[in-house]
Amino acid sequence: MALEFTYNLFEHQQKHHPNDKAIVCRRNGNWKSYSTNEILSEINQIIIFLKLKGINRNDKVILLPGAATAKFIFFDLAIQTIGAITVMVHKTMNKQQFEIIKLETEARLIIFDNQESKNNLISESQAGSNLLLIDEIDYMRFSQTEIENEYISDVKKTSSIIYTSGTTGIPKGVMLSHENIMSNVNAMVPLIPINDKSKIISFLPYSHAFERTGIFSYIVAGASIHLIDKIDYLPKALLEIKPHLFTAVPRIIEKMYNEVFVYRSKKSSAAKWIIDWSLKAGIKHYETGGFKPLAWLKLLILRTTVFRKFKKKLGGNLKVIVVGAAHLNDNIAKIFAAANIPIREGYGLTEASPVITVNRMQKGLHKLGTVGLPLPGIEIRLENKNKNGEGEILVKGKNIMQGYFLKPEETKLVLNKDGWLKTGDIGKIVKKRFLKITDRKKDIFKTSSGKYIAPQELENHFKASEYIEQIIILGFQKPYVTSLIFPNYTLLKEWAKREEIHWTAPQYMALNIKVHQKIKEEIDTFNKTLPGHKRVKDFHLIYEDFSIENGQLSNTLKPIRKAIKNHYLKDIEQLYSKS
Repeated sequence: MALEFTYNLFEHQQKHHPNDKAIVCRRNGNWKSYSTNEILSEINQIIIFLKLKGINRNDKVILLPGAATAKFIFFDLAIQTIGAITVMVHKTMNKQQFEIIKLETEARLIIFDNQESKNNLISESQAGSNLLLIDEIDYMRFSQTEIENEYISDVKKTSSIIYTSGTTGIPKGVMLSHENIMSNVNAMVPLIPINDKSKIISFLPYSHAFERTGIFSYIVAGASIHLIDKIDYLPKALLEIKPHLFTAVPRIIEKMYNEVFVYRSKKSSAAKWIIDWSLKAGIKHYETGGFKPLAWLKLLILRTTVFRKFKKKLGGNLKVIVVGAAHLNDNIAKIFAAANIPIREGYGLTEASPVITVNRMQKGLHKLGTVGLPLPGIEIRLENKNKNGEGEILVKGKNIMQGYFLKPEETKLVLNKDGWLKTGDIGKIVKKRFLKITDRKKDIFKTSSGKYIAPQELENHFKASEYIEQIIILGFQKPYVTSLIFPNYTLLKEWAKREEIHWTAPQYMALNIKVHQKIKEEIDTFNKTLPGHKRVKDFHLIYEDFSIENGQLSNTLKPIRKAIKNHYLKDIEQLYSKS
């Protein structure tokens, strides 16, 4: 029987898969475990605390978590249990955006991750008893018999408002009902290869719908969820926990993959040859399949040399890594598969609760380079298709949002009267059933010569170079394509050592003529397979990686193009000064 309400999650677990370590949370350097029974008790205590705070049905409570913590999950579920509404906000919002959200929702309570987050968003003059730090709330001191809760019974009741990051303007609150969220959870649980014996690591922001719905799904499956509050701890956590699954964004996987090349750069010429030979064999094995003696031998060398240590660093027990938020380079997925670490890409939007499609584990139900098949109960269609069969992706199902909070006109722009959501993403159907994302509708641009450019497609193409860590494709209303490139400075340092080039800080190496020439060689190599209008004619090397802190990455580690272009405006102008 399908679950209908978020407040059923741990009750379901208690009935079917009670777990002594349902949640294991690392907070401020310490680990703490919670059993299913203890979690239900904590949630009941928080319900009492909320009631004593005067929080009632339909009241809004703002949560500003970073990575998931046990207490934020407990508060989230307790708020929804009493019929109040969780307002989920990225703690990286700026003060102006947060003020809009605070006034718009008329929140009765605001709970921050830490003092720094509070200071960044609230001025001293706004201090009040409704502004709390999650770790300072003492809710366990109340008797459980003081207040009884009256459960809601309408699945279409709004349970959450999740605010988008607002990188293109004023943030919008996505209203999701219990039915929206739980339809997504019910569809996901049978598709992920975990059970009540599995261990999961969670490290992405809990304010992001992708991670939140993932955690809800793990609860239903009865798995032990290990929450780490700082992503810097991930390498150690992988070794300690030895997880069976985690969700990630491509940037995380790319960094893991780059470690292989850092490892390679320190080896002898013979060892490098073996690694390169093995990596090519791994890619070819994925592409051809079947048993071939020589291919099997190459794959065996790969698995007993390069990837033996690599797989061990990831804990050694991974059944799958689920990747979302952006496209992952195909070759990276092939290499991981060759190492017996399957990666499955999915696709979704906050407005869709959020998962729309995912590649399955079973043979024939996943295809590299695509985001997979629609979840059960979700319909997809393509609108205004071009000659290549690409069109805007429209989605329909019980997972589709109720609308944008207090923004009916903006809701009408993306959600029609028949329930179809315009995603703003461009895609096509591959092999008659797999969805492939080709770009964002708003990101595709024309050069001044009238040629269409899909930047994400080109960026993924050039990021196949081990020396290019990040790249932003430019050329809107310009005569040709250029780019901003953040090189892999770790590999460049090893290269410079071999070439006897004096190495200094990245800000100086970005100006070094020989470094520039090395990157040009990489660009020229990858340009060869592209038509003339898509080739990168020039580039500017940057020395500071994009980050959430500098406002150039979203909470899901996707580049914020407008912010990046504005920051490097003078450098971009110089790229076109010769034309």
